[in-house]
Amino acid sequence: MIRVREAREADVPEIARIHVEAWKTSYAGIIPDDYLVRLNATGQQRQWKTSVRRRDHLHRVFVAEDVDPGANGIAGFASCGPARHEKGSRRSPNDGEIFTLYVDPDRQGEGIGRELLMRCLEVLHSENRSNAIVWVLAENQARFFYETLGAQRIAERQETFAGTELEMAGYVWKLPVDEAASG
Repeated sequence: MIRVREAREADVPEIARIHVEAWKTSYAGIIPDDYLVRLNATGQQRQWKTSVRRRDHLHRVFVAEDVDPGANGIAGFASCGPARHEKGSRRSPNDGEIFTLYVDPDRQGEGIGRELLMRCLEVLHSENRSNAIVWVLAENQARFFYETLGAQRIAERQETFAGTELEMAGYVWKLPVDEAASG
């Protein structure tokens, strides 16, 4: 059974491991190999330790924990908060954003990502956010996951990874999201 809860500092090593494994699996052939090869859990642990310690409404981190006897613990994680606004953005200052959502590659397809996403959408709605946006690499198969759960593609932008320009796609949900209608 999966339980979604606020991340704790003790979860950071697993969050970092999943982050790196998910990037290497999901972005192979999209992001340059030399960038992916350099990713390591130690580097990610520093970043996630800071995020988890924050514990404020500006950056919430959740984990999906498998609580069944003999289970391996953390199966995925997500983070959310107020939307980042870039110069020239037409998004509302009242929008929220899903910053990250990654599931252990060995556990994908079990509904874990959906549970993490729904928790983030609920939290953003409880903070009186009007919409929730997520940015995904346009070539990433995860875009179909978001579309299946009712997100509408609304924007594109370019981002550089290891010197390579890649297209990002922005997807949005109007809050609150009807969970029954979302997949």
